[in-house]
Amino acid sequence: MNVIVAKKNHPQYIGLSSTGQFIKFRHNTQLQIGEMADIKPNTFRIAPRLVAGLAAAMILTSASVLGYVYYVPANYLYVDINPSIELGVNYFNRVISAKGLNAEGEMVLAETSLNYNSTEKSVEKIIEKSIEKGYMSESLENVVLLNSSGDAKVLEKIKEKVNNYTNSGVLKNIHPDVQFDSVDKLQVHEAQKQHISAGKLKLIERATLKNPELSKENLIDMPVRDIIKQIKEERIKEKEIQKNTNAKIEKPKLKNRPINKAPSTDNTEAQGTPGQVEAIQNDKQEIAPQVEKQDTPRAKVRPIPPRIREKETSQIENKAEPQNKLKH
Repeated sequence: MNVIVAKKNHPQYIGLSSTGQFIKFRHNTQLQIGEMADIKPNTFRIAPRLVAGLAAAMILTSASVLGYVYYVPANYLYVDINPSIELGVNYFNRVISAKGLNAEGEMVLAETSLNYNSTEKSVEKIIEKSIEKGYMSESLENVVLLNSSGDAKVLEKIKEKVNNYTNSGVLKNIHPDVQFDSVDKLQVHEAQKQHISAGKLKLIERATLKNPELSKENLIDMPVRDIIKQIKEERIKEKEIQKNTNAKIEKPKLKNRPINKAPSTDNTEAQGTPGQVEAIQNDKQEIAPQVEKQDTPRAKVRPIPPRIREKETSQIENKAEPQNKLKH
């Protein structure tokens, strides 16, 4: 439990709790008046009337400090469905102000009391009233956008409790997509000037960054579910453009050498780019280099001597004579 120190007498202190009660507690660490302390339940007890009266007197002397701590927002939580609501939250995580930022938000707050409720309980009431008013239903893509200007740890606690609530089944067949983000003081200030939530302003900036042709004026009146849909569509377009661009610039892989290619019968080069033809010609030269043929001298024909020629002729004639005799 968080308390604001109102009186100190170390190690005993009197503090103001988030419920507005004066509490007497012990603390090992030295604390100063106006300082916030996180104490465990077993270390405090409700102060008796005398202590409460003394504490009240001390509060009067330091009313400006404690009044600032309890009644001035320490941060803001923005709830956007189509109802857009700004919640002022104090150091004790209590809602001390609620403001409708559009007509739907004002309608929800007109029938819902959020003062001094915890932040997560206030969000639950806003969701329930939005369902009752028809801003959320089974037929819609329900989105709840939560943006906090406070500490990240505080936002993490709210996130955990709201998720437990939406997943508990209490909303029956409605399962909203609850998205959490943070905003800085500059975004809060700019959103207040435009009378919209800082979370919705941040979402609109993202949408116009994706597509500059979108009109901010039209997006202001658009439910957050439709703005998120616009952003998703632009992301899909970007992916398609990137995919087509990569396909165009990707170069085909060229093979330097044909595989299992039949030799050409007409002694012509294979069709292809000049670079491919040149590569094939170079490969042919490397694989089968041309060998220069050398002229070999032919053997000279010697003439037959006359004696040998006459002898051979007579032998031929003698062989032919017996055949002639047989004929006669």
